[in-house]
Parts: sequence; structure tokens; C-alpha cells
Amino acid sequence: RKWLVIVDGTRLCSFKKENDERCLHITHRNRETDEESTTWYHVVLEAKIVLGDGFVVSIASEFIENNAEDAQRQKEMNEEEIKQDCESKAFKRLTEKLKKVFPRLPICILADGLYTTESVFSICEKNRWEYIIRLKDGAMPEVAREFHTRKDRESENSSQEMKWVNGIETEKRK
Repeated sequence: RKWLVIVDGTRLCSFKKENDERCLHITHRNRETDEESTTWYHVVLEAKIVLGDGFVVSIASEFIENNAEDAQRQKEMNEEEIKQDCESKAFKRLTEKLKKVFPRLPICILADGLYTTESVFSICEKNRWEYIIRLKDGAMPEVAREFHTRKDRESENSSQEMKWVNGIETEKRK
């Protein structure tokens, strides 16, 4: 009764030099030589609807990028003050697009462990969307502990590829 919509970020390309002011970047330090190198890259957050038999179609995209204002502002900041655009921020923008373009589409969001956040849960619930989010080790330790306690007792909630548990409570939801 719900359309499965996969949400995930994809790196499109990367560069050794800044390609343009919208590029995101990451700096790596070589532990042996203490040399730093920066990689510049472009990323897009995609929403893809699952049509069956492994066939998916993109229904919305949101670029994750620094805008010109950010680039100018960041020139005057130190490394700790700079906060680049990210998947979490783009998720909010992407879901606004989805709701506007497909206001009545019954959706179940499928996402990886990066999306185990209160803001993602709230956005989905506000839009009356269901969600299935992979529980990543280290994220939501209380939920993980409850899952590991119950997963083998509830054998009906398993297949060859995965195990799941329903009804685990967090501070704000079940």
C-alpha cells in the first residue's frame, strides 16, 4: 500500500583542485608524512522509487553543495567554524520537493543508518510517510541493545538476508 522510495547520496565526481565554488571538500592528513591533501567533489541526494524486479527510477534530486554565499563566508572562518552542506540538510530540502510534487503519494522511505535521526523521523511522520532505516552499529545504542536482545526471539521477523524487530521504543516514538 506504500511506494518504496530509496534515499541516498551519490558522489558524482571529484577533483584534486577546487572545480568551482559549489564544491564540497575534505582534507586528509597522511599520518606518516603529516602532509595534507584536499579532495573537492560534487554530491547529489537522490530519491528513487522502486517499481519492482530491481527497477528503480529517480523521482527527485537535491544537490549537496556550498553556495557562493557560503564560499565567501567560509573564507573568513577557521576549519572548526565551517559547516558544509550535508545529506541531512539536503534530506529536508528533498522531502519538501517530494511532498510538493507528489502530495498524495503513499511513501515508505528506505534509507541507510545515516538517517537514524530525530529530524528524519519527524519529517516522515509529519508527511505521513512510513520509513525503514537500517540500524547502523554505534547509532542509537539503546535501540540497538533492544534489537539484539529481541531479534532471535522473534524468529517470524527474519528472512535469509535480514532480521527486524517492530515496536522498539525511543524517547519520542515506537
